Amino acid sequence: MRSWHYKHKQKNFKPKVETECLLIESVLLEILKLIKDQEGKSRAVIIERMIVYFLEKDQGNKNETAWNKSKRTYRRTLKNYKKEAKVKREHLQKAKKDAEKRKLYICKNSPFSYFRGY
Repeated sequence: MRSWHYKHKQKNFKPKVETECLLIESVLLEILKLIKDQEGKSRAVIIERMIVYFLEKDQGNKNETAWNKSKRTYRRTLKNYKKEAKVKREHLQKAKKDAEKRKLYICKNSPFSYFRGY
């Protein structure tokens, strides 16, 4: 393996030999891809859930307890996202309705609205 401070003459030089770190990274990405396909969740969510699981396991909890806590944290974040999206959607719909009402009100109050057919 090369030392950390090794610099090659060419700036964008990439060694052809894969180091252990690159092998571990590629294997981890493959595993995450398989889990992502199976569960239908993003890699970030899976990694977050794994971190919560290992933290709970490190505190001395049982496997099942740690796994259930990681499930609960995922559900909580998912519910928060749904709630925020719903509030944002309602706000946009209300703003659109208000704009339409304002437009109709302006048209009705114009002096020649009878002839224009508003």
